[in-house]
Amino acid sequence: MIDTNIVLGFLQEREPFVQDAARLFQRIDAGEVQGFIAATTITNIYYVVRRAAGVKVAQDAIIQVLTDLHICPVDRTILEQAIALNFRDFEDAVQLCLWNDTWGRCSYNSLCLWFCRCSDSSDVT
Repeated sequence: MIDTNIVLGFLQEREPFVQDAARLFQRIDAGEVQGFIAATTITNIYYVVRRAAGVKVAQDAIIQVLTDLHICPVDRTILEQAIALNFRDFEDAVQLCLWNDTWGRCSYNSLCLWFCRCSDSSDVT
């Protein structure tokens, strides 16, 4: 599960994050790992990129994301589970609930691939 800011770091070449994000996307493109994002990430990416670079660049970014990544649906159940977690960062809570819903129980200390932007471990129960 890849956080919105990781995708934006890659698409907008944000320093100092672009190198790590580029390595992740190289592994996705090579078929070494699969990339997953929340459906809500798509609209956030479009909004941020459009404001920074215009409609055409935003549309191209969305096309690239849809080509490279799997989209996980966000529904009422996921949102209710996320709000119940009481995380400081609601997006991180949604992503964890999507992860749990898709791949089973995953805790902060278990071995799972959840690419988020430096979540504070105190957020995760």
